[in-house]
Amino acid sequence: MNSFRRPGKAIHTRRSDWQSWIAANADLVTASGLPAAAIDTEDSWWYFIDRTYTQAGCLGTDIWFGVDFMTIDQRRSCMQLVDRWIADRASDLDSDGIRHIRRMFGFANDCG
Repeated sequence: MNSFRRPGKAIHTRRSDWQSWIAANADLVTASGLPAAAIDTEDSWWYFIDRTYTQAGCLGTDIWFGVDFMTIDQRRSCMQLVDRWIADRASDLDSDGIRHIRRMFGFANDCG
C-alpha cells in the first residue's frame, strides 16, 4: 500500500509550516550548530528547549547533543533562535517560562 500525505491534513500543514520556519531561520540554525534531531519537528524542538539536549538511541541516529556542548557564540545564536521562535510560534509562553528557558541556556540575566 502506498502511503502519502495530502496537503490538507493538519499534521502535514504543521510540519510544512515548521520546515518553512526553520528554512527562514537557517542562518541561526547553522550558527547554533543544532543537529537535525533538535529541529526535525516542532515537538523535537520543544523537547530540546525543555531539556537542553536531544535524545539519541531509539529516537534517532544523531549523537547526543546538549547545550553544554555549545560554545558561547552557539548559545547566543540558539537563544536568538529561541527568541524568534517565541515571537513567531510560541507567543503564549508566559514570562516565567521564558525566564526558565534563558536560565537553562545560560542567559539568566537576559545578557544574551
